[in-house]
Order: sequence, then structure tokens, then C-alpha cells
Amino acid sequence: MSDAKVDWFEVCAWRSNIDPELTIDKVAQRFGAPDKFAVRKLGTTLGRDGWRHEPQPSSRTDEYMAAHRFDTFEEAHAAIRAWREQGDE
Repeated sequence: MSDAKVDWFEVCAWRSNIDPELTIDKVAQRFGAPDKFAVRKLGTTLGRDGWRHEPQPSSRTDEYMAAHRFDTFEEAHAAIRAWREQGDE
């Protein structure tokens, strides 16, 4: 085996096949905390309290982060399904 370096890549964003502007993004957290997931569409994020404009990073409150970040991809995807079931598209 050679000493050549091997690049590896991590998937960090998933685009909806139904709505290409809707994505689930894996987002790094501060201070080495585990990554979280954001549901984004056109400058807004889906949270447990509905859609909201996504503030600049320095303006994101703890309350915003708690409502608009998900611990797993599955939680983010479930939020999309719940939103669609409500018919708010």
C-alpha cells in the first residue's frame, strides 16, 4: 500500500426530491458539541414552533437553537413530515 493520502468526504446536506429548495443540513456546533441538523428553505428554518427566518449566527438565541436544530437526521425528517401533514406548504 502506498503512503498517498486518501480524501474522504462526509455528506452534510440532503435535498428534497419533491422541493429542491428544501434541505436538511448537518451543522457544526460551537465548542466541539455534537453536530445537529437544520431544516432550511429560502433563508428560513423549520423548528418545533414552525418556520422562522434564520438569524445570523451571532444573533441566534439559545431558544432559537433549541427550537430550530434537531439532534438527528431522523428528527429533522420527522419535522418535515409533520409540517407536510399539517398542509402548511
